[in-house]
Amino acid sequence: MKRAQASMEFVVLTSFMLLFFIAASIGIQDRVLSAHYERNGDVAKQLATLINNEVILAEAVNEGYSRDFYLPVLIDGGNYSLSRDPTDPQDVIINFRGQSYLFFLDGDAPISPLGPGLNTITN
Repeated sequence: MKRAQASMEFVVLTSFMLLFFIAASIGIQDRVLSAHYERNGDVAKQLATLINNEVILAEAVNEGYSRDFYLPVLIDGGNYSLSRDPTDPQDVIINFRGQSYLFFLDGDAPISPLGPGLNTITN
């Protein structure tokens, strides 16, 4: 009877340990995934800040202002796309690694074509 009891205790203990390690792995994976999404958001925010600085500069000078500026082709090693909200030209939407990020600009100076590479801002 003692052998059967010992083997049953071993199975129960092993099961609890396995459940603990699975729960710990899920918790660690959740934190890593959260950090990954936060990093992507920070990268998108840096790009939005770059665009916003160009808009602020264009809004601050006299009419007739035109400037060419470059946006990186890749950010953090990944492709991205940009668009402006048609209902509110002060909103810019950055699509990066399967997520969409909405940022508000401090002006509505037209930028064409608004994408990676060469862009032109006018006022």
